[in-house]
Amino acid sequence: ISRLKVLTGLIFTVALGSALFGALWELLDSSGPNFLAFYVRPHQGYAQFINRNHFAVMAEMAVGLLIGLLLRGEFSEKIRFLGWVATGFLIYSLVAASSRGGLVSLAGMAVFAVFLHVFTKRSEPTEEGRRRRSLFGRFGVPPVLRKLIAATVIGVLVTGFVVLTIAFVGGDQLVSRFEKVETEVAVQETTLTNRNIIWASTLDLIAERPFLGAGFGAYKTAITKFDRTNGNATLAQAHNDYLEILANGGIVGAILFAAFAGLVLYRFAGNLGRAVDRERAAYTFGALVGIFGVMVHNLVDFGLHVMVNALVFIALIVIGAARIGTKRTASYIEPGIA
Repeated sequence: ISRLKVLTGLIFTVALGSALFGALWELLDSSGPNFLAFYVRPHQGYAQFINRNHFAVMAEMAVGLLIGLLLRGEFSEKIRFLGWVATGFLIYSLVAASSRGGLVSLAGMAVFAVFLHVFTKRSEPTEEGRRRRSLFGRFGVPPVLRKLIAATVIGVLVTGFVVLTIAFVGGDQLVSRFEKVETEVAVQETTLTNRNIIWASTLDLIAERPFLGAGFGAYKTAITKFDRTNGNATLAQAHNDYLEILANGGIVGAILFAAFAGLVLYRFAGNLGRAVDRERAAYTFGALVGIFGVMVHNLVDFGLHVMVNALVFIALIVIGAARIGTKRTASYIEPGIA
């Protein structure tokens, strides 16, 4: 557990440091010329990332881990308060980055965390809990349906709160970016380089090599044959990691990735079900929420192609899947001792 805490602390340090740098730069940038004028910040970037979406992936993973620990972990009131402050700051920085995929992932993470918490939490029976169960029992409502109703109601409230927060903090700039979504995914014109064109080109590549794909790392070269864009940009990523896996590895590669994901989920489920180790379950819960956010964002982007994000993602898998705290009974007997 001590090593787990060190790894978790490292993730928070990297994420909060990135968010602080991004917020500081936004503050200095909005105040006009400053002593950092020599630093040429990319127009589409945030913090140290050249792409705002890559920062959003980093923030999503840290927010998910924090939410899991705060919901399921046992901490003092002081630590819990500082944790929620850090979560709020990361969410603010995610909104300030104006990443549409990041904000959709944030809303999805909130709903997923609610459902996962309701369906996996083991609570001690109380008088209030018994009264509610007996009330539902009079109407013949099964336990699973009760949890589904509770999770749905809470999920709707949480989603509404998240949407209002995003709209309030993001302002007109964020609204204008969301207005461009139709241009990105619904309009297919050869004069544009948008996701619709990129996905259509990638599907053509997949159709030509469905079983083994073009080879991992060969996407940028193989896609040129099917490139439908205007030629103003070079296609290097599919802007959808699932399509890119199919394009690079084909059906065989997709099956291998799915098998790995199934193994990871199996280990996660085992750790979540260990009622005797609540602290271990809290880490697994947070890692799963963070990974879910990335999986949603990967539908429209490629944030895991950035090394630091890939390392943090691997760290989340380790945090959630590692079997820690199981004591093994020593079977070695010293010679001569009966």
